[in-house]
Order: sequence, then structure tokens, then C-alpha cells
Amino acid sequence: MWLGEKGQVVGVNNNTDFYRAVREGMLTSTATPIHRGRSQQVWVAETVDAEGRTVARGQVRLQNLYPQG
Repeated sequence: MWLGEKGQVVGVNNNTDFYRAVREGMLTSTATPIHRGRSQQVWVAETVDAEGRTVARGQVRLQNLYPQG
């Protein structure tokens, strides 16, 4: 979690597209930050198979929650 010890995050929106079915084998996912602001974050995650073909791609928006007090 990018926010670390500063607070927690909750999901606000998640959209994932699945491009191909995979029955077996190794999958690799990579998450890339698109926006990391004070109140929200947006990340894109891509999953590829062993041949490097895109299996799924998703985007998630997270709300940053800071402790009160």
C-alpha cells in the first residue's frame, strides 16, 4: 500500500477487463500508479501469461483515509 503508515485506503471504483481465459501456467501482474494524490490514488494493473500476452487489465481508484486527531 503506497500510503504506508500514514493511513489506510478503501476502494472507490474498480473496473477490470478480462481478455483471455487461462487454465494453467504462470501469470504475472504489475500495478502502476497513475495518480497518487493527498485524497485519492488511481492504479492500473496488467496481468500477462508466460508468453507475455495480456490476460487482464484493470484500474482501481482508492480513497486515502488518515487517522483523526
